[in-house]
Amino acid sequence: MNLTYQLLKSSWGIVIYLNIEEILNPDILDTDTVITESIYLRIANGINFERSTLLKYMIPAVSEFSDEIGARIGNQNVCYYLKVFDFSICDFQEEGIFCATQEWLSKYYQFDYKEQEVIFDRIRNRYDFRFLIKQG
Repeated sequence: MNLTYQLLKSSWGIVIYLNIEEILNPDILDTDTVITESIYLRIANGINFERSTLLKYMIPAVSEFSDEIGARIGNQNVCYYLKVFDFSICDFQEEGIFCATQEWLSKYYQFDYKEQEVIFDRIRNRYDFRFLIKQG
């Protein structure tokens, strides 16, 4: 499923494009990342972005919704296959990956979630994702 995540609270915003495929009961690859004992993340080879940065934000974003995911898929393993990750370099902050991932999950599984509070810091000319600091 495709998703365009947009955050606009000033004269500029964050735009992230994701295409993620849900694979139920997948064959687990050596390159897949374990999120929980039944949830995995696979990143396509063609994604031209630092894998460690994607994992830094996607793992906690998915982990936070592991109960909701389990309720939707039951007693199955699931792998989220990130096929496309794109953004405009002038409209990007890496912290937006967390929010984009959570928005994708909520739309895909059609569950409600409270969007994280993000404020725009005019002095630094950056968005402030304070909730990520609290999560560690």
